[in-house]
Amino acid sequence: MSQSKHNPKRKNASTAAPAATAPHLTELVFIIDRSGSMGGLESDTIGGYNATLQRHRQLDGECTVSTVLFDNEAEVICDRLPIAQVRPMTAADYQVRGCTALLDALGGSMRHISRVQRYMPQGHKAEQVIFVVITDGMENASSRYTYAQVRAAVEKHRAEGWEFLFLGANIDAVAEAGALGIPEERAATYLADHIGQATAYDAIADASCMMRSCEPRGIGREWKRRVEEDTRARGN
Repeated sequence: MSQSKHNPKRKNASTAAPAATAPHLTELVFIIDRSGSMGGLESDTIGGYNATLQRHRQLDGECTVSTVLFDNEAEVICDRLPIAQVRPMTAADYQVRGCTALLDALGGSMRHISRVQRYMPQGHKAEQVIFVVITDGMENASSRYTYAQVRAAVEKHRAEGWEFLFLGANIDAVAEAGALGIPEERAATYLADHIGQATAYDAIADASCMMRSCEPRGIGREWKRRVEEDTRARGN
């Protein structure tokens, strides 16, 4: 993805391929909303992301991490780095602004990871690809990708074994995920406040770690139970 108005800018990029002898290699991709409506939740987002990475560092197997922050544009702050080399997110990285170009962020990131995996030599390809999407509002700013294009790409990659998790606030996350081709059991609606944000990131960590540690298709809906209970208990 080139550095242009429509393509994510890239920091902390790694050109080194994982070792061919890695026991298990996962591509873990975070697509995180930083639009203006996330104001007031900066520290919760930063803390939740960093805590999730710390959980993953404790697992066996190789893991490369990509992190995309999106508003009107998408910015890649971490591009396929080995997880041991990923620095914690800071307030300098996560500054809220602008609108919500979710389709461009997700569509462009899938295209990038797909191309990388396609041209990787055997022994270096990821055995598992996991996308984590977290947003607090409706898509309203994309110019490169449509819902139909993103849905087609998600469905294609799910058929190839990729996994997607979708957490959304201030929207019907299950319906929005469905429009993107992500099934109901991989989506949950959370509350956009301090408790809700913490609960959402706990669920993200639980689900993505389970996907790396066991058969992803078997995790069911239990991972999102606490998020849905919190939303029912405290939501309007």
